[in-house]
Amino acid sequence: DLQIILLDDNGVETGDSIYVVGQFGGVRLNLNAFGAFDPSLAIDYVSTDLIEY
Repeated sequence: DLQIILLDDNGVETGDSIYVVGQFGGVRLNLNAFGAFDPSLAIDYVSTDLIEY
């Protein structure tokens, strides 16, 4: 499960959150593949900070 906590424009938690439940069962990620997009980024992990809106 994934919980995303929403922040206001100042980066302060708003008290609102989004729950994604049961959508990641059995998922395997090749996280090193992110480096193939742009090796200069050196991204070998994923975090909620990397989610763009």
